[in-house]
Amino acid sequence: MVAGVGDADSKGTERVNGEVGKSQATLALLLSAGGICADIYDFNIINLVRPILSEEFGEPTPGHDSWMTASALMGAIIGQLSFGWLADYMGRRALFIGTVCIVCLGSLGSANAGVWHGFSVYTILGVWRFIMGIGIGGEYPLAAANTSENVDVKSSGAALAFVFAGVAAGGLLGPLVMIWLGSMAISPAMQWRCAFGFGAVLAGLCAVLRYFHLRETDGWRRATRRVPDASLVAAGPSPPTKDALCAMSWTLAGTAGTWFIYDVVTYGVGLFSTSIFPARTGLDSATIVLRINAFALPGYVLAILLAPHVRLKHLLVSATGGMALCFVLLYRQLAPDCSECIWIFSLMRCLDALGPGMVTFSMPAQVFPTRIRATAHGISAAAGKLGAVVGAVAFPYLNNGQQGMMQIMAFMAVLSLLTGLWACVFVPSYDTATLETIAEHDGAPLERQAVLAQRVLFSGDDAPDAVPISCSPGFDPAAGTSSTSHGVTTIGPLAVK
Repeated sequence: MVAGVGDADSKGTERVNGEVGKSQATLALLLSAGGICADIYDFNIINLVRPILSEEFGEPTPGHDSWMTASALMGAIIGQLSFGWLADYMGRRALFIGTVCIVCLGSLGSANAGVWHGFSVYTILGVWRFIMGIGIGGEYPLAAANTSENVDVKSSGAALAFVFAGVAAGGLLGPLVMIWLGSMAISPAMQWRCAFGFGAVLAGLCAVLRYFHLRETDGWRRATRRVPDASLVAAGPSPPTKDALCAMSWTLAGTAGTWFIYDVVTYGVGLFSTSIFPARTGLDSATIVLRINAFALPGYVLAILLAPHVRLKHLLVSATGGMALCFVLLYRQLAPDCSECIWIFSLMRCLDALGPGMVTFSMPAQVFPTRIRATAHGISAAAGKLGAVVGAVAFPYLNNGQQGMMQIMAFMAVLSLLTGLWACVFVPSYDTATLETIAEHDGAPLERQAVLAQRVLFSGDDAPDAVPISCSPGFDPAAGTSSTSHGVTTIGPLAVK
């Protein structure tokens, strides 16, 4: 009888712990998605308030206009690289709270910007958006790592796609807020300040919720602690090594290169949608953006449904081919008053969300070992933002003359095909079993696990990347050994299960 009672108590405890674990995972997903939503809102709101700023302070110079747009992108690159590295060294929770606080500070400063000591409002806005961009950049690797490590391997695809859907919510929220503010009896000067202030409120609310409800991920704790098994020698919390990243250099080239080319496309046309489909300033521009973003929603929903069942590489390649076709159709038919063109453009954005948008965000969080996951994701995302800068700069130069918009559509069609081609060569095709094999070795020396990950990711591909590149003369990734004379323990050859 006593044993029966003990078994019942044990089962009850396991059930309660399981429910708590599920609740924590769900909360982590919501807080990650909420942060991405706030980030995208803050990032894109400048395009909707620019007409109001021009009416109040005069048209910005080309330099001021570029600074306002590029400052957030430059800040994001710094945030992605720095916070990605720090997250693998210090953990996820504290930094995840810190990044959204930086976003809140940048948005609050933007809401209170004005002419100061001879500097124009556009210069001051650019400074605050640079600060905000650092926080937004840090959100990317932290949101991805936090999500991936709070769910099991089988659920990671759908979970990451759900968090990425925060992009859709943020894209819809911006025009909705502007339409709401425009319907109120407040001055235009107050409208743009309230729009920035709303972003600060979103980020601040997310920071408070993360502080009280978010905990450090179990995945990072397990991967960075010492384990009793003598066959798994963990080094404890330490910065990711150069050798580990170089051992997975082919995979990193795939995630970073694909994200770079893709962001040239998505930011090149995304930041200038009201130039592609011109309208009167104010509510009309916001309505066009809202319409396009709303039509793209099925792409985000399909991404969540398909991610657990279809290999991400296949989704990416198929969707980029569809995007290229849409750009070809726009090249042939695009006109300012063409209603069909808005539908084609919306279909392109739908394929964007379903394929390269979701895949470039999700894949680095899945394929890299826990101890270099945030760093690798940060490098990949920073490459993407560098591509965004190229797209933002290239659009005005290409949009010259009567055939300018046609040149842009042709250029984007070629880049979409190039994205798919790059993915075919460099991006691994993997399944749940592959990810489970990588996760099983989280306690092993980092260089050893990285070599294993690179091998199993491409074990079924006929790509010339089965042998990773060595960055330091003392490390032999092909043999899984380290022969340096600096106290590094020698690791024997790897056996791939």
